[in-house]
Amino acid sequence: MSTKDNQHIDPTLDLYSGALFTAIGLGAMITARNYPMGSIDRMGPGFFPMVLGAIMAVLGIVLVLKNLEGFRQSYRPNTPLPHLPGTIIDGVGDLHLAIV
Repeated sequence: MSTKDNQHIDPTLDLYSGALFTAIGLGAMITARNYPMGSIDRMGPGFFPMVLGAIMAVLGIVLVLKNLEGFRQSYRPNTPLPHLPGTIIDGVGDLHLAIV
């Protein structure tokens, strides 16, 4: 078996992973709605699963959409702003630290 055979990754794996992330995230959000959310100062028991579920669901949707886009068009190496998702996540983290 050559190394080229080992380098092939089925593109549908990202689609299935994204769907699973979305399902788990939505499930966590549905479960968390039965608990009190509290406020940002005094978080209730439903706050963390709601936020974590929302993050997982959004990441799952992004993974599914990126996979579907990959099926429609070929890879373009000169894509503008390739680090935009990381920049947004970093900026949200900095904003959170500034608020706290």
